[in-house]
Formats: sequence, structure tokens, C-alpha cells
Amino acid sequence: MSPPSDAQRPRGQDRLPPQNIEAEERVLGALLLDPGMVAPVMEVLRPEHFYRMGHRVIFEGMVRLFGRSEPIDILTVVDALKKEGKLDTAGGPESVARLADDVSSARRAVTHAKLVRNAAILRSLIHASNAIAERAITAEEEVDGIVDDAERAILEVASDRYQQSMGSMRDVIKVTFPHLEELYDRKELVTGVPTGFTDFNRLTAGLQPGEMCIIAGRPSMGKTAFALCIAEHAAVSAKIPVAIFSLEMSARSLAIRMMCGRAEVNARQLQSGYMPSNKWPDLIRAAGELSEAPLFIDDATDLSVFDIRAKCRRLQADKGLGLVVVDYLQLLSHRGRARESRQMEITEISRGLKGLAKELNIPVVALSQISRQAEQRKDAVPTLADLRESGAIEQDADVVALIYREEYYNPESEKKGRATIKIAKQRNGPTGDLELRFFPDYARFTNLDTFHEGPAAAPAPAGAGPDAYGEEEETPF
Repeated sequence: MSPPSDAQRPRGQDRLPPQNIEAEERVLGALLLDPGMVAPVMEVLRPEHFYRMGHRVIFEGMVRLFGRSEPIDILTVVDALKKEGKLDTAGGPESVARLADDVSSARRAVTHAKLVRNAAILRSLIHASNAIAERAITAEEEVDGIVDDAERAILEVASDRYQQSMGSMRDVIKVTFPHLEELYDRKELVTGVPTGFTDFNRLTAGLQPGEMCIIAGRPSMGKTAFALCIAEHAAVSAKIPVAIFSLEMSARSLAIRMMCGRAEVNARQLQSGYMPSNKWPDLIRAAGELSEAPLFIDDATDLSVFDIRAKCRRLQADKGLGLVVVDYLQLLSHRGRARESRQMEITEISRGLKGLAKELNIPVVALSQISRQAEQRKDAVPTLADLRESGAIEQDADVVALIYREEYYNPESEKKGRATIKIAKQRNGPTGDLELRFFPDYARFTNLDTFHEGPAAAPAPAGAGPDAYGEEEETPF
């Protein structure tokens, strides 16, 4: 969204919009004085950030000269504007010359450029707010469409704070290397959010900031139970704030499931009133531990990615946020313009969740259904191709964990009480299979400490026990 210029004052407003004409003049004068400052100023400013139209066309002329590797001074700028028929708009040769006369140093060019940009952001905010108010007053459209476009417009203004997305390798390494030194000094294989599962951590180094992890499987495989175990460990044991968006289960049902799992209590016995009396202390202990943990549950049933992003931003600002769990992806609503197919909607939802992970720099765990075609195969073992409704899920995900319980399909299986977690994709690490123990009575996964490496997997360091992976040996979750 381009901020309004002096020729685009919002209708019905007598006051001048936010502006900093002096800063605009200082920036342009500095560039005439020292053309070497054009590149750093261009990282902060775009032509439309200038309020005065004359200043805007002068800056545009400088940018074009810079792009052609031509010298930038009073004469070349005036000549370029004259050839383009924009010299009168710029105020004539005298206005260009006066800009250089008013500046004695180019040292503060970037500082002044930021002042110009900040005023432009405020103008854009006013412009967006007026447009939103006009649409809301006329109310000629669906409310969801107005809200969606309003949120998008405000986000567009926020993004104009111009977070630099391109940098030299030198700058990137300068920022990254201290983190590598810290990892080297700590010598811990869990560098992200610990999951509570030793083999999963060994394979992934934990859930990494900015990444999306998909947990997928057919119904009754234990997707929700697995995700809740991860969320519980992060919040209770690691004290990491976790937000759970449960579109399938109510907050009450989720709390009961987590309490029963942590206390190892049969949920059916609890809800029927026939729980053994000796389990009450365990249930009370579990309730207390979960109550003290930084766990936040949202059980709204009509949530979109935009809703989740807005809620997560507020939560991160108020409480801090280290992990988001969404149960499950296909239940999220699609807001905004109608798409040709559900597949296209799922594509946008998937990319929205990945964008959330990158924006907040936290891991996002999203549960996903897989198609019935997995069950049509003889062994029913899921693959990446089974991800339901969109190949974009596989493409956007950094990690894909497929859950499979052989016992569900073959009651006589030798793997009773076991679940296979297949790390079918990992963008920055190895793939492989691991096994966990599963307790269906209280929907709980625990460690078995055995896994099968994929072809890209690296061996664990010699002598590395459970503590080396950030896990205590006696912890069952």
C-alpha cells in the first residue's frame, strides 16, 4: 500500500497528514552531497514514502541514475528529470540545487530516511483506517470479507516498516555465528523446543524456531495424544509457553485428557465415577502441575489462519510464546475470496501456518489427516503421498511425522502397545523411523529409546546417554 502524498489528502480531513518535509530535504541533499549513501538509503526508503511529490520524483530520478551506474549530482539529476518531463514537478533546477546547499554532511542520511519512512507509515495507517471505516459503514459486503481485507491492509502497513529481507553473506554469518558458538559450548543435541521423546529429539534436535512440523495419520492413530504429550512436556517440564488451538475437542475434554495422561488414569473410569481411590492423589498432582504451566487453550470451532495469527501475536506480546499446536489443519476455516477448490484453500491455510512460524520465530505443530488410500494398501503404512487434500502441506512443512499403529489393523500384531513415528521429511536433517510405547487407556505415549535411521541420519555421539539429548532418563514423557 502506497502512503498518500500531498496531492492525496484523505477526504474530509482538514489537518495535514503526518509528514517530515525537513527530513525529506535532508535526505535528498545528503544524496547529492555523497552519492555513496544512495544504496543504504534505498534499503530504508522507496519513492512513495516521500510526502512532497517534488521530492518523490527527485528521489526516483536518483534511483534510476544509480541503477544505470551513472554519477549523481545536481547537473545529472536535473538533466535526467528534464528528459523525463518531470523537472517542473520537482520544482525546477533551483529546487534541486537548494537541496544540496542546505546540507553540510551526509552522515545522518539513513537516520533522516527513517524519519521520512515513519511518517509515511502513519499516513498509510490513516489511509487504511479510512478505507476500512468506509466499507464498514456502507456494509455492502460480507462481514468476513471486510474483516479479512482489513486485517490484510493493517498487516501490509506493518510490513512497510521495511524489515530488510536481503543481506550479504557477511552480515548473515555475523549474526549466525554467535549462535553456533553457543551451541558448540553447550554441546546439547536439543537445540529447539524439547518434545519429551528421546529418539524424536535425537533425530530432529527438537522443534526448531520458524519451522512447521506436520503430525499426520489416519483417525485413531494417536495424533492428538502425541501432540498433547509434546505440548505438555514443553510447558510443564521446559516452562515454554504453549498455545493449543483445538478445533475438534473442547477445552474441558482436552484438560481431562491431559490430566488423565499425566496421572496415568483411565479416562473412562474417571468420567463414569469408578476411578480407583488410590489414583486421586495422582490426578490432583497432575492437575496442579498443568495449572501452573504456561499452557493456553483456544477451543473456538470457526477459526481461520488469520484468527490464529492475531491471537498468537497478542499472546506473544502479553505472555511470550514458544510453541503453537493446531488440531487440526483441515478443520481451519478459509476466509476471504472464494477459491476454486478445497485443495487451493488448504494450500493457503498451510502456507499461512508456515508464515506464522516464520513471523513469530517459533515452531508450529499442525495435525493433519491423511487420505483413505493408505488403508487400501496391504500394510496400511502411510507415506507423504497420503497427505490429504493438498501437496502444499508436504511442500510447506519442514518436518513431517507420520503415525502408524500396526495393532490397530492387526490385533494379533507382535507390536501391541507400540506406535511407529515415521519422520518422512525433514528439511534440515535426517529421516527415519522411531517407536514409542502407546497406552490407549489414557492416550499416552512414552519413550522406548529405539529408532531406525534413514539413509541421511548421522550416528549419535559416542557415550551420549539420555541426558545428552536434554532428557532425564526417568522421565516417561
